[in-house]
Amino acid sequence: MSKINENLKIVIYGAGEHTLKLLELTDLPKKNIQFIIDSYKTNFKVNKYEVKKPEKLKKLDVDIVIVSSFRFQNEIVKYLKDKLNFNGKFITLYNENGFEPFYQV
Repeated sequence: MSKINENLKIVIYGAGEHTLKLLELTDLPKKNIQFIIDSYKTNFKVNKYEVKKPEKLKKLDVDIVIVSSFRFQNEIVKYLKDKLNFNGKFITLYNENGFEPFYQV
């Protein structure tokens, strides 16, 4: 995460434990995070970041979506590209070889 330009507008997809750990264990809070999106949880905050519906991506100028999900990252990317026509960049945390999550509960 340290290589992400601090001027880029970032959104994190996922409002669960994975994102809490990502914010805790990386330098992401120093970046230009606009908000968090989640399909199921909205209208609250994760740390200081507002959680909104994914459809908000259509209305705002976002450079990067960080997909904060181990199990559903490929489905999330496909949904954002195909259904919401998001054409910005994605940062995914896992490759298709099935690495373990970056933290253990």
